[in-house]
Amino acid sequence: MQKLVRRLWHSPTFTSWGSIIVTMASFTLVLPQVLKQFTDAEVAVWYLFATIIGLQIYFELGFSPTFQRLFAFAMGGTSKPELAAVALSKQSKPSGSPDWESLEAIFATTNVLFLRIALVAFAFMATVGTALLAVPIGNCDDQTSAWLAWSIMTVSTAVLIYSKSFRCYLTGTNHIALQKRWVILFGLIKTGSNCLVLFFGGGILALVISQQFWSVVNSVRDYFLSRYVLDGKATKFKTNSIDSDVLTAAW
Repeated sequence: MQKLVRRLWHSPTFTSWGSIIVTMASFTLVLPQVLKQFTDAEVAVWYLFATIIGLQIYFELGFSPTFQRLFAFAMGGTSKPELAAVALSKQSKPSGSPDWESLEAIFATTNVLFLRIALVAFAFMATVGTALLAVPIGNCDDQTSAWLAWSIMTVSTAVLIYSKSFRCYLTGTNHIALQKRWVILFGLIKTGSNCLVLFFGGGILALVISQQFWSVVNSVRDYFLSRYVLDGKATKFKTNSIDSDVLTAAW
């Protein structure tokens, strides 16, 4: 039994399933309370917020799986000049041990690239998103709280998009189980927090604060995890600009 528990504890697949179940449970527990307590206008706004949360994966433009693969190649010893060839499934002879120069270049590239994507997403949400929400929020009884909730959504979404660079690093360096275990823990905390907010009569603003606060804490956790794994190698990286070899391999 102990061996089975240890295997599941370190299983990327099992921990990924766990994180998915927690996410689904959160939505399942929160939604009935939202439908019961919120007005029709507030429910409509909450659905729009939930849709935006679901669309975050598209804001990153599909770069996450690409850079996860590049990190994995570098962990296998692929050098920077070889990245593009390996990404195109051409022949290469990796050393089998991590290429730290390549890892540093990919890490820097993902950080800068996701920061730029986050800023673009923030600008888009602050302008186009705000214009689209004008009518739904205008129908709410407490428009001030709804607009404050949208402001929090806008800022926190940008933070979450940027943090995907750290998640790419953790996944690509084969620390999936570690990251997912923390996702499960914080997901349970966030679910409990959201339910308590609604139980004590909190409105849309309080619910968004609870929801996004723990999501941002999740992102901060990924930042520190990325600096903990591999004996803290990321803390010694000096590069802070996009690398042309890495960008070529990504495209």
